[in-house]
Amino acid sequence: MSTPTSGTFSATTVEIPKRASVYVKEVPTKSPTKSASVSDNGGDETDFPITTTEIIVSRCSVS
Repeated sequence: MSTPTSGTFSATTVEIPKRASVYVKEVPTKSPTKSASVSDNGGDETDFPITTTEIIVSRCSVS
């Protein structure tokens, strides 16, 4: 089994200040283009679900 070489993967580090609440939500998204069939790319393509992660940081104001 071969490893797919196409696709974009990214990692993001988010620093969260103290006294903040964080809400993380994964939102499934549709691909803007239809993926190629297996016969078009030699049969090595593996379909991965496309997911968008929304990170909402709410800062608490303390007086």
